[in-house]
Amino acid sequence: MAQVTVFNRILPLKQCKILLRNSEIVSRNHSTNVPKKKTASSVYRSMNVFDRKAKILQKERSAQREDYHLYEYIKEEIGWRTADRVFDVKRVFKNAVELGASRGYVSRHFLPDSVEKVTLCDTSQTHLDKALVGDGVQFEKIVMDEENIDFPENSVDLVVSSLSLHWVNDLPGCFDKIMTCLKPDGVFIGCMFGGDTLIELRQSLQLAESERLGGVSAHISPFTRPRDIGGLLNA
Repeated sequence: MAQVTVFNRILPLKQCKILLRNSEIVSRNHSTNVPKKKTASSVYRSMNVFDRKAKILQKERSAQREDYHLYEYIKEEIGWRTADRVFDVKRVFKNAVELGASRGYVSRHFLPDSVEKVTLCDTSQTHLDKALVGDGVQFEKIVMDEENIDFPENSVDLVVSSLSLHWVNDLPGCFDKIMTCLKPDGVFIGCMFGGDTLIELRQSLQLAESERLGGVSAHISPFTRPRDIGGLLNA
């Protein structure tokens, strides 16, 4: 079973509270007039769990498969749900970014009356070449790793990400860079697999190894719990 965590971050000019609803985390930070004394990357430690070069090769290999469309139904569904959250914000975003865009699963649903321009970022050039964008929406495609986001400070109105951040080693640092590039009233909406994803498979492997080998080892990628996302966004 896949547990999906949706997290939003809206940066208004007044202090707001953190709202927790089911697996969704919506958080708003304090007044932009008060400088932040600490960042998520300075509070939380990170470790290299994933080989990013290997992940790039895997994505490029999968992007070149002729039957790729048979396996993208989850990304299509979650991409639409993520875009639907953007439509809930009643404003026009002049400069948006989709991180880990792959084939534009979020951007393909954008409308000109909601997003004027979107920049699609992914580590796979083949995915970007096949990415779709909503009619009438200006777009740009850039090969960029989610761990090395490079946008000017206070230059982006909207950042969206759908099912790509679970492979990031330095998630606190990634969030710091996202918040830095966002304008004071910018919006960050993301979706990633939650902590209980593939828990049945994880438990089965642990039981089998304990019985046969007398110990357990990691076979499933670690996933972030929803409450940890809230801590990272508000660090």
